[in-house]
Amino acid sequence: KRVLKREGVSTVITPRHFLEFVNQFTKVYEEKRASLEEEQLHLNIGLDKIKETSEAVLQEQERMAIEEAKLRDMNEEAKIKMEEVFSSKEEVKTLTASQKKRSAELEKEKVEVVGKLKR
Repeated sequence: KRVLKREGVSTVITPRHFLEFVNQFTKVYEEKRASLEEEQLHLNIGLDKIKETSEAVLQEQERMAIEEAKLRDMNEEAKIKMEEVFSSKEEVKTLTASQKKRSAELEKEKVEVVGKLKR
């Protein structure tokens, strides 16, 4: 009322003005709603991709756990084979040494026999 007295201007709102206001409000509401729906769709797509990625990661972790177990088994088998190879190598060295010793003994006996035969 003070502004009206001071300015001397009055504002009259007619039914037409009210309808324009309602139409403008409805238009802004629909634009905001469409914008929010689009944003929600975008976020849902992002969430779906994150969910798919999470599932893929879990599957890969399970596969890696299986492969890791296989790798551990294969490493154990390789370790056993290496021990067998080294023990076989030691056996071969021992046999070779005993064969050389035996060959030397046989050669010595051969020399003795040949020496006895020559007498």
